[in-house]
Amino acid sequence: MIEGIDVSHYQGQVHWNLVKKAEIVFAFAKATEGKYYKDPTFSTNWYGMEDADIFHGAYHFFSSEDSGESQAENFLQALNGKSYGSLPPVLDVEVCQIQHGPFIQEVKIWLETVEQALKVQPILYTNPSFWNQVGNGSCSEYTLWIANYQVSQPTLPNDWSQWTFWQYSQSGTINGIDGAVDLDRFNGTLEELQQYSQKHTSPKTQESFQVEEVQPGASLVGIADHYHVSLEALVMANPQIAPEGTLLKIPVKSVSAPSAGKTAETTYTVQPGDTLGGIAQKFGITVDSLVQSNHIANPNLLRVGETLRIPST
Repeated sequence: MIEGIDVSHYQGQVHWNLVKKAEIVFAFAKATEGKYYKDPTFSTNWYGMEDADIFHGAYHFFSSEDSGESQAENFLQALNGKSYGSLPPVLDVEVCQIQHGPFIQEVKIWLETVEQALKVQPILYTNPSFWNQVGNGSCSEYTLWIANYQVSQPTLPNDWSQWTFWQYSQSGTINGIDGAVDLDRFNGTLEELQQYSQKHTSPKTQESFQVEEVQPGASLVGIADHYHVSLEALVMANPQIAPEGTLLKIPVKSVSAPSAGKTAETTYTVQPGDTLGGIAQKFGITVDSLVQSNHIANPNLLRVGETLRIPST
């Protein structure tokens, strides 16, 4: 079987190159929960998995307190123009605080809304005891990702005859991650996982871009606002904005309380091949905080020898 993991903000900064070396082949990252919450580590994890060449997908934690439609909108907004990955999107269904009939109806609305938007059928994550209480046979057509621990083989919920992904531990340890992480398996070989990816994810569409020449006084923040895109999406589409040798100030968390009147900080010198997105990921921060902390009005004008301050947060 093929090994994988799933992560969220609980894992903190994940060093995906080390995870890849630990023979992790696939991973899912939490994107959203309910109709408002967006996981703050999602984008960093997403691009980290992509750069490490790990099969990857995004998941949403379903809340019985919000409508399926509003939660689907939250999830799609979090993708923010990203492809949904080399694995289908996932709906995590494991908590219900309302009547089961209306609950399953809202689950179906999420699944159908996301499938219609992304043109790919989502995966459904659940555990056997929970689903046997709330399920009514209406979701058996979806790929099953089953959570079942301390067993040699997972127990299937009533609506399925086979599993595709299995979360078999909540307390795994993997090089590249501090602390515990969920461990998963794919029910097949690497070749079968590749085939699954090709079959269950539609071909990626070619991204379209509008090209703008940066004018004097322009800033990435201003350009992003003008075109209604996120700063991170703009940076990721233009990785050349931090030329080789540029020194960038990187915000970092303070390990200990600084002395009175002083702020702990460090600096970073841009190395050949660096990008703002890559540097932000390296230090576990967002591109926005990197740009704002260094007052970068136009990253295209960054020069070799500049120092990027890393203030404590």
